[in-house]
Amino acid sequence: MAVLTVVSAIAVYFNATTTGAGTRAKTERLRDVETWKPASWAVWVFLFWPFFLPYYIWKRAAVRGA
Repeated sequence: MAVLTVVSAIAVYFNATTTGAGTRAKTERLRDVETWKPASWAVWVFLFWPFFLPYYIWKRAAVRGA
């Protein structure tokens, strides 16, 4: 399970980087999920994999270019 969590976090990081997540954000706030930078997405997915991986997939369209 740990390997799956690490691989998922790495995949989310590269996917968020490719889609341009957080490129227009000056600061990150917990409530404005669309402004999270790729590293923040990866950390949250790594720490809370069962919750944040599905959440990232659901919010992926909003993350793109936010």
